[in-house]
Amino acid sequence: KSDHLEMSELVRLIDAASAESPTSHALICLLGLCGLRSGECSELQVDDFEARADGSARLRIGSRNGGEGLSIELGRHTARACREAIGGRTSGPLLPGHDGARIQPAAMRRTLQRLAKAANVTSEAITTQALRRTYFAAARASGVPEHDIAASMGFRSRAMLEYYGVDRSSVP
Repeated sequence: KSDHLEMSELVRLIDAASAESPTSHALICLLGLCGLRSGECSELQVDDFEARADGSARLRIGSRNGGEGLSIELGRHTARACREAIGGRTSGPLLPGHDGARIQPAAMRRTLQRLAKAANVTSEAITTQALRRTYFAAARASGVPEHDIAASMGFRSRAMLEYYGVDRSSVP
């Protein structure tokens, strides 16, 4: 069993999330297409999202793993998902939970399990960390330079590239 999803599984998961709700869709895009940590997703605020007239967008992410914060360019699909999750709101969490407060890690896990079932993806493989690893594997397979991967994932050392590059499923 792999420690990340195949791209076809991620696509099915994104489709299931899109059908479920704007918040679920944005969550899966941010985890699987941007490699954000669950805590980073939980902390995002509406004003961290910078939409542009041409449809592109940037997202400001707070302090990453004790380091400095950064802004990342969002792909059009993720930008659209975030716009839809925000709707007409001008403040508050980018990804609200059912109570309107920021989404909590337990709610993320429940959402992932529900979406995995709907997308017919082996649910044991679905964690926020697995989606982060999926982003890493896809970026590496697509030839994204390692320094760009490291920057986008908030890595402060080369050791993290090596750590993420190991397939945990083959380790006893």
